[in-house]
Amino acid sequence: MKFFRTLHWRLMAVFFLLVIALMIIVGTFLIYSVEDTYYKAFVNDVETWSANLEKAGVLSEEIIASDNYVEDVYKTFKLYFQVDENTRKAYLLDEIGGIIYPQKSGETMSKNPDITQGIIIAMNGKESIQIADKYFEFSKPIIANGQVKYIFHLVQDRSTINEVIFSLKQTIIYAIFATLAIAVFITYLLSRAITVPIYKLQARAEKMAEGDFTPITELKSGDEISQLADRFNYMAQKLDTTLSEISKEELAKSNSCLPQATNFI
Repeated sequence: MKFFRTLHWRLMAVFFLLVIALMIIVGTFLIYSVEDTYYKAFVNDVETWSANLEKAGVLSEEIIASDNYVEDVYKTFKLYFQVDENTRKAYLLDEIGGIIYPQKSGETMSKNPDITQGIIIAMNGKESIQIADKYFEFSKPIIANGQVKYIFHLVQDRSTINEVIFSLKQTIIYAIFATLAIAVFITYLLSRAITVPIYKLQARAEKMAEGDFTPITELKSGDEISQLADRFNYMAQKLDTTLSEISKEELAKSNSCLPQATNFI
């Protein structure tokens, strides 16, 4: 337990904490940046595709009112939004979120989407782009006569993004261990540069207590510890001089008292 109270251990602890804090901050920033980049790309894509649909007149009330609109608009949406049914799935919902397309006949049946926050917003007549742990979603209301008649719902899988983030997390963990190993080495060198001179001063102080006032000559680095050693040498010199003077005075007193003692005898 004594080791944990030493300056060496304290320097190591400070370096460890700094390294870990720095890597956590950098790692969090990188993960957020990756996720934000993918999200912005998704937002830009759906906004562009949605604008192209508006320009093409696919969402005009006359077309919406046609008998073949539901199937045609679903296929059009899939075409414009580049639906591949693997990473990106499309649904055409009714005004209460029930699935209309895809159907078992003619289309591969997909899992019915949950009523998400994005779908609820679309039920109220507003477009919505939402982000979740496993997917991005885009919900667009199709309005006729001022009422929501259909909802186009697009879901983009985030597995690729999550794999990138997972790999990034692994890289950050490896980087933390590598940086900690380097920090241990740097801390060892730095602590030795500080503690070794201190230990030498400590050893010299113990010798001074025994009466050895030999000056320290090996601490000439020019830094603060070297300056401390110089002051230490100055103190040792002054103590040596003072003790020598006291010793001479005591000897002189003894010599002056000796004749008187002889005469008395």
